[in-house]
Amino acid sequence: MSPTQNKQSTWEQARGLALLSHISIVFVFVLGPFCVLVPFVIWQLEKGKENPSKMLLFQSKQAFYYQLVVMLAAVVLGVAIFILTLFVVGLLVVPLAIVLGIAALAYGIYAGIKVWQGEENFKYYYLGDYLTL
Repeated sequence: MSPTQNKQSTWEQARGLALLSHISIVFVFVLGPFCVLVPFVIWQLEKGKENPSKMLLFQSKQAFYYQLVVMLAAVVLGVAIFILTLFVVGLLVVPLAIVLGIAALAYGIYAGIKVWQGEENFKYYYLGDYLTL
């Protein structure tokens, strides 16, 4: 394998793992809150390499924190709905929670697609600005 092919292969692997990091939010239906571990493990394994991909480090770190924020927001919203349901108002908030959940999943998938298409500097709004390599 020539050095050019090896470099291309490494780039494709990094893009594929970055894609997996972002779209692993979809695994919430199978893994539950453990889906957050997918980008975390990818991030930590890449960080331990001798010559890590900066793009993969940033994208997996970003996906990890995004999924963590989404998971914490879901817990807070779930508790709020439970408490408000005691006053019947919580039932009115359920459709909003469903829409927010779908939006969070869609945004994670969108991020994965953008990274797969080669946009290695993709940032989640607000969150991406706070994360640095």
